[in-house]
Formats: sequence, structure tokens, C-alpha cells
Amino acid sequence: MTEEAAQNPGLKLLIPEDIRYNCQGCGRCCSGWSVGLTEEDYSRVKNTDWQSLHPELKDKEVFFHREKEFLEGTAAYPHYTKPRDDGSCPFLIDNLCFIHSHLGEYEKPITCRVFPYSFVETPSGVYTGVVYNSMASVRNIGAPLTEQREKLAEYFNLSIQHKNASMRPGELESQLKARAEGTMVAQASPFSEISLTPACKLTWEEYLLIEERMLKLILERLRQDEPTNIFNTLLQCAEILMQGRKLKVTGGSVADITQFEPDLKKPADPVASGTELMTLRMLYYRFFIYPTVRTSDTGLWQMQRNRAFEPKVAAIVVRAFSKYISSGLNTILMARAGNLPMLGNADLNAALTKSFAPLDQETDKLFHRWLYLKLFAKSYFGPAAAGFSVLSGFNCLTASILSVLLFAKAAALHAGRNNVAIADIYESYWRLDRELLTMGQTPEQESKFYNSGLSSPRLFNKSLWTMARSFGTDPQTPGI
Repeated sequence: MTEEAAQNPGLKLLIPEDIRYNCQGCGRCCSGWSVGLTEEDYSRVKNTDWQSLHPELKDKEVFFHREKEFLEGTAAYPHYTKPRDDGSCPFLIDNLCFIHSHLGEYEKPITCRVFPYSFVETPSGVYTGVVYNSMASVRNIGAPLTEQREKLAEYFNLSIQHKNASMRPGELESQLKARAEGTMVAQASPFSEISLTPACKLTWEEYLLIEERMLKLILERLRQDEPTNIFNTLLQCAEILMQGRKLKVTGGSVADITQFEPDLKKPADPVASGTELMTLRMLYYRFFIYPTVRTSDTGLWQMQRNRAFEPKVAAIVVRAFSKYISSGLNTILMARAGNLPMLGNADLNAALTKSFAPLDQETDKLFHRWLYLKLFAKSYFGPAAAGFSVLSGFNCLTASILSVLLFAKAAALHAGRNNVAIADIYESYWRLDRELLTMGQTPEQESKFYNSGLSSPRLFNKSLWTMARSFGTDPQTPGI
């Protein structure tokens, strides 16, 4: 862990080691979204006659507006970019941002400027990272984040500016007035108490001891030259979490976790249950199939709630609902890969169990790097992850890696191969991390559903054993 003190007084940035990123201009991160604009964002771009500047923008609406819903609290922003029918940003021209090229970087919406960097404020400082909805971050291309201190400090300040600008009229003014008058009630830090499990609470310091033990394990394997074993790492990290829970609930010292050596025992019956497999397929659907249905009717993105029952809009809703139901049943109950072009309609059960060539070292290192980044950046539990407990968040990370492998194996089966291609791993992570990001913004009821469903200890252990054996790997052995 590298600690970097930014130029801002009192700002302490904590930056992950060996993580690289610089934009490569591929344009892929500019699709699948409807970017929200604050009034400040919109004021910088609204007076430009975009339709006259490029043939692709001629006679096209590039924004839609939700001022009323924003004031009512039912929309996060008052303005949004209006995606094309294929889900790409209307300002994406020749894979580059037209706002950037025409007005300059500083005129772009702040969301776009800060992406894909992430910032989580904690009692220890601001933890930084990147999300993998960018091919450059997936492939770890660019300068190390540890060499981007000034840029990260600037982007963190921008993220705070964006947060303030996203407040509804009067909210920020009320906060500033209360602060000036000394009547502002201090808000408790979301990290003042950590939910290891829904029923087991830790102090921030106790959580860091458990996390440090997991990060030590992951970093040792990430940095070694010999082949490693992501299945062993995930299973051992799950045991570290459970040992931390045991120490806490039995009145022991959580500090003893630093000396804990997780021992893995093969389950008496290492075959995953139907419930476990269905839960895994539900998350696979959420990561890979649901987004294709969501983006197939961009009219839904712009739909106003008070128009939902108008005939034209209602038809879009019914059509989309039908797609959700049929695709969900096909994936979750029938175990089909989901008819994505690169997957066909492969059998997910076959993809899980079919024997494949062992994972190569590059792929295994990618999994370790992603796991390290998610843990370090504190983006898998708490406020950055819809209030997930640590255990629920870690189970979601485990399901994510299993889902990526299901995606890559399904692609290989569709192509007639018996080995996982790194290009398919890159593609699946680009898709998956976007959905992990949006899951962090889910409504309270939906987040409670996921948090509850993912809160079982060792939830996906048998799936890990099954997947590992399909690659000819012994989960009890740290090396492949």
C-alpha cells in the first residue's frame, strides 16, 4: 500500500500499487449509459449548436431533461445525454468525445472527466482506484496510479464538486448556513461501524486488520513469478473472513487474524447445489444479459414516470418487460448463456463443468489484480456498493469471477475451443464492471435483496471447486 499526500491541506490519498491506467481513446466506455448532467454541466454545453457541427448530429436530440423529476427527488440529475439507438453516447464521434474535441476537456460533464477513477472517503483517508468498464483499465495499460497523484487529487476535488452540484436547490445552501451558524449536526461516518456480516459488527480498525490479511495473501501471489491459483486465493480469503467473524463473536482479539493461516478442506460433496447454481446464474444474468435488454429500448431511459401509461410509452414498457421475463427464465432457470452473439445460447451448466485447458498465468494474474483493486479501493461493500456487508460484497466478487469464467467458457464452446481466450476475459470484465458500478446505485429495496441473498458464509465455495476442477486445478494448492 502506498500513501500519497495530495497538495490539498488535510487530504490523504491512498493509492493502490501496480495498477495502471491512461485513456487509450477506444470509445467503448461511452456506451450503455445515459450520462447525468448537473445544471453546472449543462450550462457549459447548452448554448452550442451541436446539430450544425457534424453530420452525425444533424437533426438529432442530444439531451433529454428531467428538471421536474429532479426537484421531486425521482431523478438523480436534471439533464441527461440522449443515447443513440445502439446505446452509444450521441457525442461519440469516431470513437472520441466531440465535446472534448470541440470545447475542450474542461467543458465535459464532470462524470465523464473523472471516469474511470473511483474515490471512497474513510477514516484513514481517501482510497482511490479505477473501475474496469474501460479496456485500458482491464488490460492495466498506462501510467501507474502512484505516478498520477496530482491528477487524482484534482479528480477527487471534482467528484466533491459534482456531488455538491448534484444536490437539489436549497440543500447545499442549507448545509452551508447550518455550518456557518454552528447548528449543523455532524453526520456519522458510514465506516464508523462495519458490517462484516449482517449480524457481526466491527470497528474500522478491526476491519482493516482482516482486510490487510487478505491483501497480503493476494499481493504475494500477484507479485510472484510462479503460476498462482485464483480459486485457492478466493477460498482462503473466505476463510480469513470467517476466522475474523469467529474471533469477534467469541470475544477474541481480531488482531490475531494477522497470524491466521487458512487451511482448505475439500467438501464431502463438492457439487454445487441447485440453489447455489441458481444464485450464480441470477448474478450472471444481472451482469451480462440484463444490460442487453435494458439498452435494447433506449426509449425507456428517457421515459417520464407520469407518461408510463400513455399508449406509445406503455407499449415500450410491455415489450421490455416481456424481454426481461423471457431472458431471465432462459438464463436463470434454463441455464442458457443468453444469446449474446459471441456466446450463442451455450449451456451454462456445461460451461461450468466441461474440462478446459488450465488458465494461463496472464489470466490468473488479471483475476488477482482485479480482486486486489476491489478490496483496496473499498468499492465492494458499504456506501460504494449499495450498503453491502463485507461478506455479501466478497461473495459478489467471487460470483463475478465465476461469471466471467462462465462467459469466457461459453464463448469458447460457441467457437469450438477448449481454452479460455484472454480477449473474452477482457470483454466480459468490461461488461461486468459497469454493472457492478450501477449495482452500487440501486434502490434501497433492491440492495437489501442482494445483500440478504449474498450473506451466506462460503456461498459459492462448491462452485469454485467445480470450476477449478474443470480447469484441472486443485483448489487446495496455491500454485496452478
